Amino acid sequence: MLDRDLAELYGVETKSLKQAVRRNMERFPPDFMFELSEDEFKSLRSQSVTSNRGGARYLPFAFTEQGVAMLSSVLTGDRAIQVNIEIMRTFTKIRHMISVSQELKEEIADLRNQTDDRFRIRVDLLKHAIADDRKAGRKPAIVVGNAGTVNTGAIDPLDELADLCAREGLWFHVDGAYGALASVSPRLKPLFRGLERADSVAADPHKWLYVPYEAGATLVREPGRMAEAFRRPAPYLVHDPDSPVLGPALFNERGPELSRSFKALKVWVGLKHHGRSGYAAAVERDVAMARFLADAVRARGDFELLAEPVLSIVGFRYRPAGLTLAEAELDRLNRQIVNRLVGRGAFFLAPTILKGRTAMRTAIVNFRTREDDLRALLDEAARAGREIEEG
Repeated sequence: MLDRDLAELYGVETKSLKQAVRRNMERFPPDFMFELSEDEFKSLRSQSVTSNRGGARYLPFAFTEQGVAMLSSVLTGDRAIQVNIEIMRTFTKIRHMISVSQELKEEIADLRNQTDDRFRIRVDLLKHAIADDRKAGRKPAIVVGNAGTVNTGAIDPLDELADLCAREGLWFHVDGAYGALASVSPRLKPLFRGLERADSVAADPHKWLYVPYEAGATLVREPGRMAEAFRRPAPYLVHDPDSPVLGPALFNERGPELSRSFKALKVWVGLKHHGRSGYAAAVERDVAMARFLADAVRARGDFELLAEPVLSIVGFRYRPAGLTLAEAELDRLNRQIVNRLVGRGAFFLAPTILKGRTAMRTAIVNFRTREDDLRALLDEAARAGREIEEG
């Protein structure tokens, strides 16, 4: 019945839909198969346009990559956006879209080290930044908190940020592009306390719901906010309330895109097939794998842990035992190791910068990752390091 409903809804043959779903699900191992019940599906379907969470009404809409945050005042005219560190380039792109002055780049760079030792925003510095903006005649508008940064997995004190925004009358956005979906796990949910108080939340299902790239989403507390921001009437767009093609939502009023692909289907199919418990179990295993890797790094004399994992991201570096290398040499060596590993096709990881030092960044968001894979990663990284040292 559910497959027939879906087929009718999107105008495809039931047989074709089943074949497509079967092909998609063949990539999951047998122990990762979960089904939503009829009642769960009906509940999910009823929430596909609006949903209630913690007394708040949310509206989903499609988005692409999401920025992670930086502590500083990023000006939009005389408006200020207060954000944390470890920014993804999307916020830079947004600044371009709204004609933000590029003269602020140096100011932002100078504040990159002003997080705590766990890479979280320092609320005391944020308070000063807001006060300084107001003294300078600016109007603080937005605070961006992190629900798992893409660089380290750090989670900002979201409850504190929500309190601050309430006192200051600021919009509270939470960037959970990487981490927010981990809150599906009852074990991990306490880490995200305060997330439910946000005015808007960004999350990427193509990261931790394991769906093919790309699929992103933003939840907004107040209905109509996105339409107010993005609605740009045109005579060729349908506005007749009796039109049969309107559907439950006008997605061109939910973001900058007018034409867009059908991104929601793969997310919906994954939710239908695996269910909440299936995703929770997979996410918890990824987090356990990250902790296993961190322990393995600590147990070896030729590696150094640079960022304790909070979720499933581990930052570490190769530091050959018995050799004294300057920091610049270690940075160069670790970048070369990453390039060699990726070039060989054995592992896909990326270099990053943590507190000014080059690290190897491993983000585990694959339910197939096992302990043997991570042991092999360290062995191969050490072998590549020795090869580079020997010339």
